[in-house]
Amino acid sequence: MAIYLIVFAISIFLISLSEYIKKKIVNKKVEKLIYIFTVGVALCIPSVLAGMRDYSIGTDVLTYGNIWFYNAVGSDFKVYTNWATSSSIGYLYAVINYIVAHFTINPHYFYFIYNFIENIIIFIAIYKNRDVVNVPLAMMAYYLLFYNLFLNILRQGMALSLILLGFSLLREKRYISFLIIVYIAILFHNTAGIAVIFLLLYIFLKKNITLQSNLETIKVIKKQDIINLQLFFERIIIIFLIIIIVILFEDIIRYLGSLGLVGDRYLMYINAEGVSGGFYQHLLGFCMPTLILFCINRSNLKFNIDYNFLFFVIITSTCFGFLMNKYTFLSRITLYFDIFFIISLPYILKNGNVRFSYKGINLNKYLAAIYLLIYWVIIYGYFNSGNTVPYIFMRG
Repeated sequence: MAIYLIVFAISIFLISLSEYIKKKIVNKKVEKLIYIFTVGVALCIPSVLAGMRDYSIGTDVLTYGNIWFYNAVGSDFKVYTNWATSSSIGYLYAVINYIVAHFTINPHYFYFIYNFIENIIIFIAIYKNRDVVNVPLAMMAYYLLFYNLFLNILRQGMALSLILLGFSLLREKRYISFLIIVYIAILFHNTAGIAVIFLLLYIFLKKNITLQSNLETIKVIKKQDIINLQLFFERIIIIFLIIIIVILFEDIIRYLGSLGLVGDRYLMYINAEGVSGGFYQHLLGFCMPTLILFCINRSNLKFNIDYNFLFFVIITSTCFGFLMNKYTFLSRITLYFDIFFIISLPYILKNGNVRFSYKGINLNKYLAAIYLLIYWVIIYGYFNSGNTVPYIFMRG
């Protein structure tokens, strides 16, 4: 168990060091080179850990990971990708397998490269939002909340990384680019299509928050009270509609399956018994701490589109947490909401008006680090979610 935490600590230290170097070096070319090198090493170290793991670490490795890598060795590209897609293996996941398999027949190299790509995408997603989040803290959130999970869900892990990257595109109003990102994510895992909800939600919130902010500015008191009530009910309806759409996702998948448009793998997800990921752990350990922080920090951020978007995502994730006890397939869908916690926690600690301090020292990030560490120890260390603890080095 300690090997994970040591690797995370080294990576976060190097990322923090790169942020410090960036502020100190005047020469932009030198600063850029040192920054890229330091961050590259920081992201490479946990990727080496992912590559050197035994095949028993992460259930997807033996389920389809090794199988489809070996299938790619010596195969014709078109035959292999057609075979993969007809077997519900994502097209781009198959492409990466194919490329790596033509340089080596050892799957460990594939797992290293694949995790390295995921780490780079997650870092870029965080870096592009550095104006609203602390980069090292956000990377810590990724490592302690999702790194071990990504060792287990190979194809969906990449899809989740891409959807997180799409958040910066929403903030930049690059909506077409966001849809392209969603399409690329679908080529790793079909469930990524649910992320279109985020685009609709962001556009709706931006429109309504702009209206509310304008009314506040011109002091239209009576009319504003009516609008506030209207916005409240509209947001309740949004959450309700999102939940209904996702619950109906089961029937949609069954219908598409009857038409032969989706494979048996997706029918297997909705027919699974038990709650993957833990019902109570998700609610109490994952959702509640961040949800509480968003609630107590509302006053100074109520007209902020990013705050409202992330708040809605957290509330929806919490609602799904309750529903997962009945609808087991939601554990896969909820991950597309959960991945935004990498941004949400650092965001509210940096931009909220609540400060935990001692003798003038801001303790927010230290308390967050303690919370994340406790979460990792309980979920991955004690409950062994994803079967990644204890770490076992490769044996073949």
